[in-house]
Amino acid sequence: MKLLLIEKERSIRRALDLTLRRLNHEVLCTGSLLEGYFLNRAQNPDLIIIDAGLMQRSGSIGNDFKGTPLLVLTENNGYRHYLLSAGIRTLLKPFSLPVLREMVDAILNHNVTELSACS
Repeated sequence: MKLLLIEKERSIRRALDLTLRRLNHEVLCTGSLLEGYFLNRAQNPDLIIIDAGLMQRSGSIGNDFKGTPLLVLTENNGYRHYLLSAGIRTLLKPFSLPVLREMVDAILNHNVTELSACS
C-alpha cells in the first residue's frame, strides 16, 4: 500500500519511514504540509499519516485531504480527543512501533473492531 507521511520532525519521519518500508509499504515522506497536499493529489496514497502540529497550524481538520484515510500523530491528549470526536483516527506520541503497525493495518483493512482497540 502507498502511504503519505507528513511529519515535521526529521528524526521521527526517518524512523517511521524505515519502519513502514520494512512492513512492505511504499512511503512518500515530507516535512511540509504544502508538499503533502501536492503529493496527495499527484500520488493518491491509501493512507496519510500526519503530525497534528502541522494540521493545527493550517487550521484544518482533515478537510484538505478528503477521500483519503488519515492517521494523526499527536502529543496533546486534549487535541487527540477533539480529533476522535471528529472521526479522525489518532495515535498519542510516544507510541510503540507495534501499535503503529496495528493501527495502519486496521485502517488499510477497514477493520473497525481492531481500530477501536488501537484508538
